[in-house]
Amino acid sequence: TVDGVDVPAATRDTLAGNGVIHAVGAVLMPTVVEAVKSVATLSTLASAIATAGLAETLSGAGPYTVLAPTDDAFTDQSVLDTLGVTTVAELLTRADLAGILQQHVVPGLLPSGDIVNGAEFPTLQGETVKATVAGAETKLGDATVTATDSIAGNGRVHTINKVLLPPSLADVAATLGLTVLADLLAAADLAALLSYHITGRVYTVFAPTDAAFNAYFTDAGTTLEGVKGDQEALAAILLYHMVEGVVTAGDTVTGPAATMTGTTVALVQTETQDLVVNGATSSSPNNRAGNGVIHVIDEVLVPPTKNVAGTAVDRGFSSLVRGLEAAELRGLFEMGGTEKFT
Repeated sequence: TVDGVDVPAATRDTLAGNGVIHAVGAVLMPTVVEAVKSVATLSTLASAIATAGLAETLSGAGPYTVLAPTDDAFTDQSVLDTLGVTTVAELLTRADLAGILQQHVVPGLLPSGDIVNGAEFPTLQGETVKATVAGAETKLGDATVTATDSIAGNGRVHTINKVLLPPSLADVAATLGLTVLADLLAAADLAALLSYHITGRVYTVFAPTDAAFNAYFTDAGTTLEGVKGDQEALAAILLYHMVEGVVTAGDTVTGPAATMTGTTVALVQTETQDLVVNGATSSSPNNRAGNGVIHVIDEVLVPPTKNVAGTAVDRGFSSLVRGLEAAELRGLFEMGGTEKFT
């Protein structure tokens, strides 16, 4: 076979004076990845696809339509500033590179003739790209289409003059109306975690609604301003709602997940694909951003403040506590050591 196309035995090895011919059963076409590689002005995109681990996906059956930023688009100062980097080399090392590139891939075949004014196209990243056509100019998002319909065996490639940045976690949080969370992150000097400026890391945020925070303030006998007054405690609460990496409903493995406090939350994926964290079911899961995902929850997650032994007492695990005491092991699980136990 050649690129998966069968070469029948009867049509192989037709010799000529200057070579040999093998007749195949179909026209061999490049993949969209190979089509990108073949264009000299798309070399940065080709490198980015390989670095982000998307080459295998985009070499599959598809079809895929790639909106391909030129090399000049990747060096645009506004893009570098937004991402908090100074060079393209830095950009290519970011953990959120795949999310950025997925905003440039439309699942399905999108010939240029279907790019009409006002049309919106979903991307692999989860957002949409809107087309604007005015006279001879066609724009996708804020990028101008400069070349169209590079045909591949598994899709099309259209060249654009800007990088399409998907919304950041901060943008998504604003769209979801999570104003108290945003206010508290700013007060704790943690707002930058939701932007693109933290070395390209990606996060999963379990985001309480404004109502959930207000209920928490009432139960704790405090107020929004009162919580802001203790930055250390506030930071501990907020970071307990964040996990580095992307955890999505539908792909979650039930079990503990390490939060940015160093302690864990308990994740459960139900049979109905609901995502439950510490008993709180996400009312709005999988809100994707270029640098992570937000799951909206209706409770504030309170980080543990006691040691294993104290928690066992509170939860009524009396047999466990008696066993630890009988084996003279309770002290091992008391507060004061640096060890962590499961």
